[in-house]
Amino acid sequence: MVIGLHRNLVGRLVQVASIVALTPAFAAENPEFAPEQITFFEERVRPVLAENCYQCHTGAKAESGLRLDRRAGWLNGSDYRAVVVAGRPEESLVVKAVRHSAPNLVKPMPGKGGKLDEEAIRDLERWITMGLPWPEEEAPPEDVDPREHWSFQPLVPREIPAGEGHPVDRFLDRSRLAAGVERAPRADRYTLYRRAHFDLIGLPPRYEEMQRFVDDPRSDDVVWAELVDHLLASPHYGERWARHWMDVARYSDTKGYEAGGRERRFVYSHTYRDWLIRSLNEGMPFDQFVLYQLAADQLVEDWNSHARWHLPAMGFLSLSKNGRQELILDDRIDTTFRGMMGLTVSCARCHDHKFDPVSTAEYYGLYGVFANSTDAVQPLIGEPGSGPDYEDYERRLAEKRKPVEEFLEPKLAELAKRHPELAGKTEALKARLDRADRRKLQNLQRVVDKFVADEMMEPDRALVLRDRATPVDQRVFIRGNPGRRGEVAPRRFLALGSDSPPEPFSEGSGRLEMAREIASPTNPLTARVIVNRVWMWHFGEGIVRTVSDFGLQGELPDHPELLDWMAKWFVENGWSLKELHRLILTSETWRQSSRNPRYADYHPLDPENRELWRFPRRRVDFEQMRDGVLATTEGLDATLFGPSVRILEAPYSNRRSVYAFIDRQNLNPVFRTFDFSNPQESTGKRPETTVPMQALFTLNSEFVQNHAASLAKRIAGKEDPVGALHRALFARDPSLSDRHMAESFLASFRSESAALGKRQTHHEWSYGYGGVDAETGEVAFTPLPVWTGDRWQASREYPVKNSPLSYLHLRKGSGHPGSDERHSLIYEWRAPGDMTIDIAGALQRPNEGKGDGVRGRIVTSRDGVVKDSLLPAEQTSVAMEAKGLTVREGDKVWFVIEPRETASFDSTQWSPEIAGTGSLSGFWSLAEQFSGPARPAGAWDAYAHALLNTNRFLFID
Repeated sequence: MVIGLHRNLVGRLVQVASIVALTPAFAAENPEFAPEQITFFEERVRPVLAENCYQCHTGAKAESGLRLDRRAGWLNGSDYRAVVVAGRPEESLVVKAVRHSAPNLVKPMPGKGGKLDEEAIRDLERWITMGLPWPEEEAPPEDVDPREHWSFQPLVPREIPAGEGHPVDRFLDRSRLAAGVERAPRADRYTLYRRAHFDLIGLPPRYEEMQRFVDDPRSDDVVWAELVDHLLASPHYGERWARHWMDVARYSDTKGYEAGGRERRFVYSHTYRDWLIRSLNEGMPFDQFVLYQLAADQLVEDWNSHARWHLPAMGFLSLSKNGRQELILDDRIDTTFRGMMGLTVSCARCHDHKFDPVSTAEYYGLYGVFANSTDAVQPLIGEPGSGPDYEDYERRLAEKRKPVEEFLEPKLAELAKRHPELAGKTEALKARLDRADRRKLQNLQRVVDKFVADEMMEPDRALVLRDRATPVDQRVFIRGNPGRRGEVAPRRFLALGSDSPPEPFSEGSGRLEMAREIASPTNPLTARVIVNRVWMWHFGEGIVRTVSDFGLQGELPDHPELLDWMAKWFVENGWSLKELHRLILTSETWRQSSRNPRYADYHPLDPENRELWRFPRRRVDFEQMRDGVLATTEGLDATLFGPSVRILEAPYSNRRSVYAFIDRQNLNPVFRTFDFSNPQESTGKRPETTVPMQALFTLNSEFVQNHAASLAKRIAGKEDPVGALHRALFARDPSLSDRHMAESFLASFRSESAALGKRQTHHEWSYGYGGVDAETGEVAFTPLPVWTGDRWQASREYPVKNSPLSYLHLRKGSGHPGSDERHSLIYEWRAPGDMTIDIAGALQRPNEGKGDGVRGRIVTSRDGVVKDSLLPAEQTSVAMEAKGLTVREGDKVWFVIEPRETASFDSTQWSPEIAGTGSLSGFWSLAEQFSGPARPAGAWDAYAHALLNTNRFLFID
């Protein structure tokens, strides 16, 4: 582990922005809400409103003037009073009304005399706490027929504008001419080579290969075409572009929350990701790519043949989030139609779509397709293991399965006697178990599931769906309520722009028929949507910027004729994604520079660069950044395929980031910091933010520091170490100014690091024990000397016998103090500069009702004790906050956990967070920055680390 760089030195190469605390403007007219908040409203709140409120409280004639079918109506209230206080459910009259605790109201709500169930009321309260998240809505023009919308019209051949050059450029040049702008000159070979590597394979180039390309005497067009072909043939191409589609498919290795301790992991989720990589590398046509993901179970006739490797494609559907059946099926509908056709079909779950020509009956027709497609026994697609280790695993697995078999055998035998028609059909018999037996079976099976998920030695299997033997049509859920059934909705495809409904599906569930309709060359949406997605993944923005909404609420295309021409061209060229890449990357538009010499003239005319008069400069995404660190320090494991790995936990894996374990329920905060996709729902386009936590991660990350040290070790002793570092990281030689900066940095670092002294860790936190003087408030602090690999403790012996240190230890925010107040557990933080700080966090005890509690204190070297709170035995948590504290560089803040009379049951959790503003702003979290011991950083380690933090490494021109 490498000591973090001195902030003054890092400041020469990395500029860290200030953190600005923002208070949500809950009552704003058009506030921005997180996608997961909108999803919560659509899934948990809107159906309740539709069922219980809309009948009386919609439109101009809403009862008492209270409109509850739009957010403004909630905020405006009724003709008589306000009904809600955004952010504060306890002050909201509507909550009192639904709880029937407001006797002054004319009638309780809902108005049918009944009462909402407790879960629905809690959802309503949570929604109000969020600030009433509501999707943006604009009423469509009354004179517009939704069926005439541009995206619902057939693809027709578009004539390429007259002139010379690439077809894409001819469309765009005509548009630029009308806008009064011209594209930038072509970028130099170095820039294009680096750009193409990150774009197509997600990895930085190597110096030697770069030099051969730059120095190649042949024409630019010839060497460029060869480079594009070379990168498209790389196995890393599939890894890069599979991750793009995994965003759309809301890929996750877990189901989400599971009650009762059931196993949350999809043991075989990685087989879907591996199928994506293989399919893309092999150049599978996109229409087949769609078909397999929706109906591989029916397209693969023999599940024992070589074609069985296509079965994992159904992870697109089966890796859905868990929950009630109607939410699972809605998730599959939404992912399918937003992902493949850019349609928000799920908006028709409770009522006809307010904008697009999709009725509730059509929604439930599709719902019936998915309701008749059930999870099936997972077919084997891999080869069983062999050898002593696998034999031992099978033996232990058999032991885990034995209680399940002993429980099931007599139960199924008894059921088979009562239902002889089901004899030999294990799954059908298990479905007949009563509730108590099913619960018992689940409790037994979860032990087996956890063992299999932990060991990861089972041969690969596919997560597939199968059609029910006797499919039935679905009835409409009136206002989205499964308890109220309406008319039957035949299983069939969307009518969209058609005047007559399509014929009902007749083959099983209709899933394969639906898939063929989606992948049909006559479908006006599918080709447009995928071409637009690929354009967005190349340029940062789509021709249609709402890449997952091509309906009436989506944006109009910036270049509609180009989009339609490319979509038609794509279909005519075999739905080939690789050919589409070639088409885009060989255009002058993609090869232009990010610097246009007439920027000052063109920016006022087109500030959003919708005419693409320069190439958009982009920050590398999380995967490119992490994989780039591995590749440039020669630490990348290039192995393809296999189970997911936890890349953000020590010991750090060197697998590519596409193989990261993704937890849908508890996504690692680092992913969110770097704008990773939300695995709860289909993500069309990741957000793009630049926040201080991104820079703080690369500055403090043990992973980045270790690889910087590894790189510095590699170049040690070389004749030109500065040149070696620049060639490794940037694939080019350093300039004269680069060399001057390196000399200055190295000299300054050596001078200042000599005065730093020995530090326990590589950041501002230290971990130890001691006590607080009752009279002076001074803290006696002794650093903990022993690091075990995941925790700090006082001795190699643990617990320490016959010592007040006994169970004293710290593990990433959880720990235990010693047995008396002089051996309290203490976290120490040193201020790296002058600032004003706010401290947040809570001291917690999991052992409620046991022991006699603990005492928590926050003490500063400048002001003494600023927070002193008891956490008694009967209480589980106490807030430990302090605001507006002034500190100077070198000041210390101590977080003290002190035992009371007895140290029994004193296990605690406390992860303080410090936000500072001043000469050096920043954010420090004990939990996120927790680490083992530091080793003194060498000057070359520090220089390599600094270069990994530069814009030259983190941005693509």
